[in-house]
Amino acid sequence: MVKKALIDNKDAFRGRGRMPLSEHVLKGYGITGSNGERWKQMRRFALTTLRNFGMGKRSIEERIQEEAQFLVEEFSKTEGKLFDPTFLLGCAVSNIICSVVFGKRFSYKDERFLSLLKNITGTLRFMNSIWGMIFFYFHGLLRHIPGPHQKGIQHLTDIKAFIQERVNKSMSTLNPDSTRHFIDCFLVKMQQDQQNPASEFHNKNLVGSTMNLFFAGTETTSTTLRYGFLTLLKYPQIQGTRFKIIIFLFRFFYCIDEELPTV
Repeated sequence: MVKKALIDNKDAFRGRGRMPLSEHVLKGYGITGSNGERWKQMRRFALTTLRNFGMGKRSIEERIQEEAQFLVEEFSKTEGKLFDPTFLLGCAVSNIICSVVFGKRFSYKDERFLSLLKNITGTLRFMNSIWGMIFFYFHGLLRHIPGPHQKGIQHLTDIKAFIQERVNKSMSTLNPDSTRHFIDCFLVKMQQDQQNPASEFHNKNLVGSTMNLFFAGTETTSTTLRYGFLTLLKYPQIQGTRFKIIIFLFRFFYCIDEELPTV
């Protein structure tokens, strides 16, 4: 039945349910909040571009090894004391995404980077809270009145502003013959399609797609890593070298040597 619905009749069942918070801020642009032809084009472009920058291939392993080393150094500063790895794992995972999307990594103490992580976490917590559920059903009214839900909206709005800031910076230094990251590639595609009035390659889809990449990767991957470490703590006999384990967990999620999974 699953095969019949999702493969044999994929055109009828590939739509997504509504996400009111995302719709309010992104207006239906990007990958995960869109449907139909827009979704097809954004998804196809994102997968192709990510593959070109090494996602799912061995070529991204150098970035993973570099970030894993920074993570190990931060872990070592705890000097064997108990600590919560959630924040550090979020930094490491987000930096891998930043290296592909922005072409650079950030210091774990960079204020703008920390603000991005804070807003991603805040948005997800809001969406899974009681107020997030209330907003889901009554967003038409609540988005116009004050209340705790406005903080959730602000988190996502701040992420959008951060992405737009990076897009503007990339536009000012863009070299179409030497693309550095995902945003550059999208900007080049925008230039190529600028004479097409029906083109889906414009700033709104660029910002939306970039935000989707962070949400699709940062929280999910860091959560996977936390469960991986928890399992290793439960079975210390298989831990081995810590650095090798961190590399393995990163490689596991980013599908090194494997094809990217269908989104």
